[in-house]
Amino acid sequence: MTKELTLEIAEQFLQNPKSIDLSHFTSITDDAAKTLSKHNGKLFLNGITSLSDIATEFLSHHQGYLNLNGLTILSDFAADSFSMHRGELSFNGLTSISDAAALSLSKHHYELHLFGLVSISDVAAEYLLERKEQIYIRSLEEQKLLSVGIAKLIVKNKIPLRFFNFYKLADEAVKILLKIKDKLELNTVTEISDETAKILSKYQGRLYLNGVTSLSDAAAESLSNFKERLHLNGLTSLSDAAAESLSKFKYPLYLDGLTSLTDAAAEFLSKKEKSLSLKGLTILSDTAARILLTHPKLEVKEEIRNKYIKTL
Repeated sequence: MTKELTLEIAEQFLQNPKSIDLSHFTSITDDAAKTLSKHNGKLFLNGITSLSDIATEFLSHHQGYLNLNGLTILSDFAADSFSMHRGELSFNGLTSISDAAALSLSKHHYELHLFGLVSISDVAAEYLLERKEQIYIRSLEEQKLLSVGIAKLIVKNKIPLRFFNFYKLADEAVKILLKIKDKLELNTVTEISDETAKILSKYQGRLYLNGVTSLSDAAAESLSNFKERLHLNGLTSLSDAAAESLSKFKYPLYLDGLTSLTDAAAEFLSKKEKSLSLKGLTILSDTAARILLTHPKLEVKEEIRNKYIKTL
């Protein structure tokens, strides 16, 4: 049901802002927008679902925080108008923006909220990089490839990677992610190329790749040179060659997705320094158990240890 914000209501709000909750209104008249533009302070118009060009022009002259989370479309004209707005802008209802709109919003000099975006072009991301103030983006749930432009946007605005659902990584984008401090959470990535693994091995911080289900021997060799905690809990199999490479890894290693190991892989991993987590193991040969369970810092389920205790 449409509930219109009229001139009379806008005037009443100016007289006493606490007397009316503007967020309940779903549409606004042009003269009401003109009146509200005179309010120096926060405007919560998050119920408004569309704006005329005239109303847009008036509201762009408002000073202060402006919440328009109800808008699902932002025209290029509107983006150009709001680029001149003097205050924080919130457009969390938008699921996409055009390249032209991104270019306009790059000229906006206050914080910008775009939490609803499900995807963004690399061109638009590059435009938004020109902004000096913080931009808030989260999820981009339909963005399956981490591109260079988006990686730059994430790094510049310090957006946590755990908010995103990237399945694939462009190698050049991965190089940009190396600038992130402390940890890289890439748990939705399902596969990494040998080149990606080589790049990631240079990262200085914890690395989470719990969505990766398989690892080539070359990738394992590269990751063995990584110098922090490595989480590979999505791996469901590990070749003997990969196990040999990872046995040289000198930091805590998490392989909790593995349910079994060959005797050769068990022997290789038993030589690994530091912590080794294999909490997913359910089956081992007596030979593998005898070799592996002597590892001083091995983490396995207690029932596995009890099951094979007689082999030690």
